[in-house]
Amino acid sequence: LRRDVQVFGSEFGNDDVVVTPSTSGSSSISPELIAIALTTAEALVAHGCFDSVMVGVGEEKNNLPLDMRIMPSITEESEEGEEDDEGQNPEKKSLYGPTFFNAVTVLAESIFTCHLNTEEVELAGLKFLLTTGCRTAPSTETGYKEAMLKGSQLLQTIRVCYRIYLSTGSKANRTTAKAALRQIVTSAFKRLEAKNQVYVNASGSKTMVEKDGSNKDIFSHVDVVESDERSKRGSDERSYSGNFTTFEHKDAYLVLRSLCKLSMKATVAGGAFDNVVVSRNESTRSLDSSSSIRNLNSDMPNHDMIIDPALDSKILALDLLVEILQGTKTDILLNAGPQLIYAVRNYLCHSLLKNCTSDHNYVVSLSLRLFVPIIRHFRSHLKTEIEAFVTNVFFVILDSKNSTVEHKLRVVILFEEICSDPATLAEIFLNYDCDLSAVDLFQRIVNTLAKVAKIGLHDQGMNSNGIFVAGAGVSRAERSRQELRELRLEAMKAVRQVLSSLHESFVSPILEKSGEEKNQDAEATDVAGAVEKNVSEQKAGQIMSSGLMSPQTFNPDSAAGTEKHSLVQIYDSKKKRREEAAKATLRFNQKPSAGIKFASEVGIINGDDPTDVAQFLLSNKDVLDKTQIGEYLGREPDYQNGFPLKVLHQYLNLLDFSGLLFDDAIKFYLSGFRLPGEAQKIDRIMEKFAERYTTQNPDIFPTADAAFILAFSIIMLNTDLHNPAIKEERRMTKEGFLRNNSGICDGKDLPPEFLTAIFDRIKTDPISLKEDDDLREKEFEGKGGNAGKGSNAGLFTNNFSEMDRKRESDYQKERDQILRSTESLLRRKKKRGSIATGSSKDLVRFVSTQDSGLKDEYVIPMFDVTWGPALAVFSTVIESANGTMGSLLSIATDREIESAAENAASATEVCLNGFRLAIRISALCGNDTARSAYVHALSNFSLLGTGRLLEHRHIRCVQTLLEVARDDGELLGSSWEYVFKALSEIARLNQVHEAAAKAFRVEAEANERRRKKLAAREAADAEGGGENQSYGDEDSSYMEPFGEDDFEIEEEMDKKAIDETNARVVHENIPEDLSDMIYIRSGSLSTAAVKDFIFQ
Repeated sequence: LRRDVQVFGSEFGNDDVVVTPSTSGSSSISPELIAIALTTAEALVAHGCFDSVMVGVGEEKNNLPLDMRIMPSITEESEEGEEDDEGQNPEKKSLYGPTFFNAVTVLAESIFTCHLNTEEVELAGLKFLLTTGCRTAPSTETGYKEAMLKGSQLLQTIRVCYRIYLSTGSKANRTTAKAALRQIVTSAFKRLEAKNQVYVNASGSKTMVEKDGSNKDIFSHVDVVESDERSKRGSDERSYSGNFTTFEHKDAYLVLRSLCKLSMKATVAGGAFDNVVVSRNESTRSLDSSSSIRNLNSDMPNHDMIIDPALDSKILALDLLVEILQGTKTDILLNAGPQLIYAVRNYLCHSLLKNCTSDHNYVVSLSLRLFVPIIRHFRSHLKTEIEAFVTNVFFVILDSKNSTVEHKLRVVILFEEICSDPATLAEIFLNYDCDLSAVDLFQRIVNTLAKVAKIGLHDQGMNSNGIFVAGAGVSRAERSRQELRELRLEAMKAVRQVLSSLHESFVSPILEKSGEEKNQDAEATDVAGAVEKNVSEQKAGQIMSSGLMSPQTFNPDSAAGTEKHSLVQIYDSKKKRREEAAKATLRFNQKPSAGIKFASEVGIINGDDPTDVAQFLLSNKDVLDKTQIGEYLGREPDYQNGFPLKVLHQYLNLLDFSGLLFDDAIKFYLSGFRLPGEAQKIDRIMEKFAERYTTQNPDIFPTADAAFILAFSIIMLNTDLHNPAIKEERRMTKEGFLRNNSGICDGKDLPPEFLTAIFDRIKTDPISLKEDDDLREKEFEGKGGNAGKGSNAGLFTNNFSEMDRKRESDYQKERDQILRSTESLLRRKKKRGSIATGSSKDLVRFVSTQDSGLKDEYVIPMFDVTWGPALAVFSTVIESANGTMGSLLSIATDREIESAAENAASATEVCLNGFRLAIRISALCGNDTARSAYVHALSNFSLLGTGRLLEHRHIRCVQTLLEVARDDGELLGSSWEYVFKALSEIARLNQVHEAAAKAFRVEAEANERRRKKLAAREAADAEGGGENQSYGDEDSSYMEPFGEDDFEIEEEMDKKAIDETNARVVHENIPEDLSDMIYIRSGSLSTAAVKDFIFQ
């Protein structure tokens, strides 16, 4: 492997063992020999033969004592100007003999530089790197076990495995490379976990045992990441990654950072709408009705379509990141040092932002899976980032008309997983909804999921214009209906999961407390009694204030006199603040100065601070009238002593145009307001924009005046190209645009290609507000979906590919807007002190349920937010059977109807389970209004006493109502009224069934007697020669059907038949012992519950 090699080790005693490989034919060594050598080396490493073995490189000094030879244990190559881990330059040569390295390091370095050109050599190299990358051996210095490959050697190992995975032609080697990467990467975090456990067991806290000052990324040498990434990060990264507690901490940081950078590499466009460019990790099949909704992440076999290596690399990196975060405990990650937190915030979050809006479905799936462990592990450190992702990315995807149903489905499943953890859900509420400076994140999650759960319920079988489709649109409409049913079902499950987490948050601490006092009974009534007993006790418990305030004990008697606010008080004050903000919005939309004055009077903003007013306009641009915002920002300098002009300056200071194209920056700037009509106001608004853009992009324009002139010219160009009142032959041409902007740079011209590119982009993508685009889209749909081709053009159209291309183009614009707005939001938050790196005033306080002492107190306001939207969802779905009723039955195929029926049955069960949870929680929270609303709705959906035919979902409502009365009778209170009405109707139907059964038996016996009598007469007639034939004819008249005079009786029997059918269904599905158990268990009710039971 090297020309001059000496091997020394404990296994060879004190004698020097000299290995002198032949160099005469080294250039012609066969691949088979290399594979054998690597296999042998791997076996020696696996058996520990190279543990503590050092290799000397350099001139041999046979008379040199062993203890005088330099034997560094770390061989990381330092970047220019940096020192290695021991503070020594590795290029420094020993004056007394060769420099010594670990033997395994020398072998690994040889593989790093070796050309693995055959499948056998690739496989042997993978085995060696896998063994050395995962194996630990005693250190020559400390004696503790350490990784055989660490630091840059570990990253080089990952790089080689990646290279083999992406370039090999062998399917077996690709599978082996992926498995090796998985084990090497996870082993780094397993070693971190083991090291953490060792120090915790030894001293109870971590100690600084080693110092590692280097901070290089070996991937930067091989074009795995951008070469200028370090310069962009600046001194922040150096300050965070300078000192590591142990080598294990550094390895974990380097691996996580490198995988994040790999996952951010650009790929070829395509995927969501055009599955042409694919990865060997993803499937070319679209999600159909027969596939499992949750089976979205399994590896798929190869195919013959175009393969994008960058996409392969991205998917593998994301897959490895998911495995790392899902397989590592939370406390290990949080205690891994500030470097790992920094990597998560600045690398992993940036990777997610780019990938969760990708047009490749598999990339989206992995990114969303990755968000779950992030929010569960790091939510206390990523409060700002989580808010930005949920509000600016996930909500936008769910609200977008252009995002695919599959993309929406993956986001809904993400929310369902997040809501399945009660602690995560509670801390979202405590840190956002109960923080005056944050958005109401929990409330928005619930409302958004409830909105998604009702998508498409009212246009079954029709397109967006309410027109029934035909021809090629039939199968497309059927597939769309099936996808929407699955989407609604998952959204219902997510809403139900919210109620389940609230129930667990309320009941679990009470059961734990009751278990300490006495042995609990397994009966549900005992659980309810324990809960009821502890509700009043906990309402006077400890309350944690918001994230910006310190915890304190809440005393109901003295709370009004304290300066600090309890959680409930803060939440109530925030509700009041929302009402005041709504009034301020209304007044602003009528007159901007009046709205700002009112907002200042109620304390929403500081009306004398231009920055505060600008922040108010920017953060509320979606609810404020954008015309009024533009009019206010463009006011003349002498209006209100120039205050609006100061607001305009601060408004621009809040925006970041760095790196944006000039016309894209204008679009981003004008997305927050509508330009006024007066030219002087436009001048003021665009002049300040030109100054800001030139400051942030000094290399684009020589002066701000040139930027201002071009900006004004672009505004005029946009109007000229896209104003429908201007005739086509009078519109500005490209040559005219170049001519109008000649000599604007102090007599010089801007590059023609620069102006030409702007003209082309403005022509294809005009500057417009989202509200205007939505209005034009509605007008377009109102004309049949195809303007200029007649109102019936969308009836039998086959132009679906054109529709998909437009949808993809529109969604691409939305993705770009998502990236810009989210990055801008994160930068604004950081400028306001969102990152905990400065003084105490810059800290973002995060409230934990374990530290707050709240117990179940936060469940009450959380349920107040949830129960209304949840009731609307469950009621709508049960009433419509998740969209299977109405026009669907007349247009759907038998296969679709069968599939829809199965979906409706599942949706019904989800909703009924949500009813039970909501009834229990409402009673525990003392919310009589919610409890009555849910029980009343459940009673109405049973259809008992309405005279309508009962279906399966109605019977399930009856069963659920009786089960609630049986299991949770302690909590029903005044809602027993609806239970007794149901029991009374059930008893009546049972009597109807008994009467009908008795009548059936009587009729059957009568028919049998008539049959025997008729048979006897026929026998007598046969013996008497037909003398009594007339008697048979007379008797047969009794067997004839009803005549015309019996129509009124038949109509009455039609209603009776429905009643008898309902009675039979109730008798078969509602067991009598269910009703009996309600009365039997009433004996174990508390005194208050017995009163409610009796008086109802």
